[in-house]
Amino acid sequence: MEFLNDQRKKQQFLFSYVTFMLNGMLALSVGSLLPFIRDARGLEYTFCGLLVSLHSVGNLISSFFAGALAVKIGRKSSILLFNACYALSYLLILLGGNGGWLVAAFLLTGMARGATSNFSNVTINNLAPGQAWILNGLHAMFSIGAFLFPILLTVLTADSADRWQMACGFMLVMGILSWVLYSVMPVDEVRKPQKMGKEYRNKAGGSGEEKKGEDRNAGDGNTRNRNVGDGNTRNRNVGDGNTKNRDVRNGNTGDRKAGDESGKNGTEENGKERTGNREGQGLMGFWKEPMFFLCTATLFFYLCVEQGVIGWLVTYFKDTGLLNASLSQVMASVQWVMILAGRLSTAYLSTRLDKTKLLRVMGVGLILFFVVLITGRTTPQIVIGIMGFGFSMAGIYPTTVSFAGKLIQKYPLSWSFMLTMAGFGSILMPSVIGRIAESAGIFYGMSSIVVVIVIDMALIIGLTAYMERRGTD
Repeated sequence: MEFLNDQRKKQQFLFSYVTFMLNGMLALSVGSLLPFIRDARGLEYTFCGLLVSLHSVGNLISSFFAGALAVKIGRKSSILLFNACYALSYLLILLGGNGGWLVAAFLLTGMARGATSNFSNVTINNLAPGQAWILNGLHAMFSIGAFLFPILLTVLTADSADRWQMACGFMLVMGILSWVLYSVMPVDEVRKPQKMGKEYRNKAGGSGEEKKGEDRNAGDGNTRNRNVGDGNTRNRNVGDGNTKNRDVRNGNTGDRKAGDESGKNGTEENGKERTGNREGQGLMGFWKEPMFFLCTATLFFYLCVEQGVIGWLVTYFKDTGLLNASLSQVMASVQWVMILAGRLSTAYLSTRLDKTKLLRVMGVGLILFFVVLITGRTTPQIVIGIMGFGFSMAGIYPTTVSFAGKLIQKYPLSWSFMLTMAGFGSILMPSVIGRIAESAGIFYGMSSIVVVIVIDMALIIGLTAYMERRGTD
């Protein structure tokens, strides 16, 4: 936790945790408010399902574009733009009297959620690359926010259901607070390669500056070498047309063979450095990294499982008659409590145990407890299943992301692509379950999740095996 000794990084850490807790509250409150909105506006279930889907679509869109936009206009400007969608969305819910306003509102909440998740994960990862505990702690804050709003909503609507608008007004204030916090938060902007190259040329242009320029190369943790200016040059050490390499000190000849033995060695070493720099060049180099695809696939099927269960759990219990309506809602709350407990536990254990083994254990727990849940016919068995399932699933996402920590730091844009591609799982799986349930029944729809969990477990084994071969951080 050395980064906490740096005042700027400490502020980034604290602001990220607080705003991510607000993100959990703001993002998931729409699900709790939806029944009240439906009753007040006289909405059909089909339209309500569309609203939930639009939230996921907005999340997916911003997950991709937020990273790309940050490169263009800066990370702070990007997060302020997207985060403002929270306050605007709740204002639309309060004032909107037709379906079009609600469509826009739910789409905006998803866009704000995706951009905030992108920003917070990248910020926290840059503070401690590859450290699972800090990412697990971040996602634990999200769970706290998600858990708090239903309690607030229950208290406010205890006497009258019409008071849901007060809760919505409270979320409008929280959206404004989130935006204010981001406006004062210190943010490290994305370094633009072309500007870095120009800076280096200005600093290393005169005699005697070469060594100084070399020392600067180690200053930026996000690039392998500051000498890599842009895609049009191989190495900024290639200064001008008069010499092939500034490391050839005689300066009177362009032929490397004319140098003395030390000059030759320096040229060879610089050639190796140039080769290494080419490997790290560009914003899209992550497409050649196996780690990117392993992590993305693991997250895709995990999100299939997560959204499938969270989206259909209450309906499953209610329609099968296994639990009454009130107890079904309680089980949903129990699941979030266990997710929070699981994330806190994983954050603690990840600093003391091998992350690869920890991820495998969570994968096994996911399969085991879901089978207990889906085959349960008594309340105690269902409670055990839901508690174990929530606890097991809690740390899979942040731990998987932590394996890609240095990849994300090296290629910041990779997180946007990873989050976007994996996000399709949260959109597709609820529809798959619905189609199966339509033709065969809700039990078989929910049972289809078992297949997805098995696939995800296979990917977890592949990812952890890959990490063990290359050496864990």
